[in-house]
Amino acid sequence: MPTKPIACDMTALSSAERHRYDLLRRMVLDGVEEAHGTATGFHLRLRRDVSAAEIAEWMSLEHRCCPFLTLQLALKEDGTIRIDIGGSAAIKAFLEDEFKAFAHA
Repeated sequence: MPTKPIACDMTALSSAERHRYDLLRRMVLDGVEEAHGTATGFHLRLRRDVSAAEIAEWMSLEHRCCPFLTLQLALKEDGTIRIDIGGSAAIKAFLEDEFKAFAHA
C-alpha cells in the first residue's frame, strides 16, 4: 500500500482558521507538562487547566493540514489530559523538527 507524503498543506485552512490554529497550537505547546517519545511519535501530558475542547479543536485543524498524522486525545479519570501524536518513525522525525517543544523526549 502506498504511503502518504509527509507534508503539510497550509492552504487547507482559511486565513481565519490559520490564525485560530496558531493560537491553539501555542496554547497546546505551552500546556505540555511532559513528553515521552515512542518509536512512532510522542505521548504528551498536558496541564489540567488546558481546555480539552480547545485541544480537540487544534487537533481537528492540525489533521486538516497534516492528514498523515495520527492524533488521539485521552481524558483520564484522574483529570490527566494526554495527546498521542505520530504515525511512523518518519513522522516522528518530522514532528521532532516541527514541534521543538517536545522533540528531545
